[in-house]
Amino acid sequence: MPVLKTLRIARVRLRFSPPCRGGIHAFALRGAIAGHFPLEDLLHQHAKEGFVYRYPKVQYRWGENTGLLLGIQEGAELLARLPLIGRRVVIDRGDHEIIEAELAFGEEAVGPSTRLESYCFKTPWLPFNQPNFERYLKLPERDRPQELQRIAVGNLLSLLKGLDYLFPDRLFASFQPGKEVRCRYKGQDFVGFMGVLSANVILPTDLAIGRAVSHGFGWLGRL
Repeated sequence: MPVLKTLRIARVRLRFSPPCRGGIHAFALRGAIAGHFPLEDLLHQHAKEGFVYRYPKVQYRWGENTGLLLGIQEGAELLARLPLIGRRVVIDRGDHEIIEAELAFGEEAVGPSTRLESYCFKTPWLPFNQPNFERYLKLPERDRPQELQRIAVGNLLSLLKGLDYLFPDRLFASFQPGKEVRCRYKGQDFVGFMGVLSANVILPTDLAIGRAVSHGFGWLGRL
């Protein structure tokens, strides 16, 4: 029988007054929330010693004019006790008050699957840093899908390692690319991919892989 690990997952849906309209990005929400709690390094990945290199246990999403905070393990416990309602935040130079913080807390499994599970990217997946992207562009067109699949496997294994889970089998993944999207992250331009990722691993929905996951990129939804 597959060995599954149970994860504590919290989702907090935020609503604001006045409502946030237009193309709000998740990193704007990240800055607004983390700025209120500078001592909670799970919210912003920075400690006194500098940047904390780990898979983010609190991630930020934006959709349908609302913000979503995703907490995993100790990040879930932090979100469950975080005092958010009534806080005034500045998002894309607009002043807003958090008037609702709808919390859903539960447990979800991660582990191997006997079949390929399919996930769609709700936000662009950023598989490359600049050197890797230059190598990718030099590949023949026929070899590029295999390179994306190789990177997807590596990203999934990095995710599992960040969750303190050792995958007991060989991990397989395939990626069906949709459109390419130009994305900007920390002043640099990156190529992001939409599409469908299939792999022999069960993941809670709303996790993310690739670069800049705490800023809203690489957001996976279950098909």
